Amino acid sequence: MVPRLSSFYISTLRIWLSVLTLMAMGSTIHSFLDPNFLGKKLYTKSPSTANSFASRLYGLWNFLSAAIRFCCVLQIHNKTVYNLTVFSFLLMLGHFISEILIFKTADLDSGVIASLIISVVSILAMLYGYRYLEMLPDYKCSDSSDNPQDAVIQLQKMKRGRKKNS
Repeated sequence: MVPRLSSFYISTLRIWLSVLTLMAMGSTIHSFLDPNFLGKKLYTKSPSTANSFASRLYGLWNFLSAAIRFCCVLQIHNKTVYNLTVFSFLLMLGHFISEILIFKTADLDSGVIASLIISVVSILAMLYGYRYLEMLPDYKCSDSSDNPQDAVIQLQKMKRGRKKNS
């Protein structure tokens, strides 16, 4: 694996996640300001089910997703955060597929198609990203050190060891 390619891919993935974080924050704000947002943009087959409560709940879900993705931008080598971010995109994909196929509240219009594309592209990009990431080892509270920074130092030692063996 070429280090430059690894660094470039991870940087690109961070930028992608940053853009999606901003988009989710925008969607959060829009959900709180316009109670009819969901009925007009996403759940067009059954806009009456997308009331103001559902809109606020959707806004909170988007806010939580944005927070998880932002944490991943900052801590992309943290295995737990990375896995949670992948799961957030799987949840997004599952949600929109179920709204289309099972609950029949959404049509394949621009808002839903964009959400499906974003979730699929993000899942694939993050799954591919596993090959370029050197994950921090799992940090256990029972370790002799109470300092999470020790995990970072341990990762740096692992990197130096790999460079010597190459």
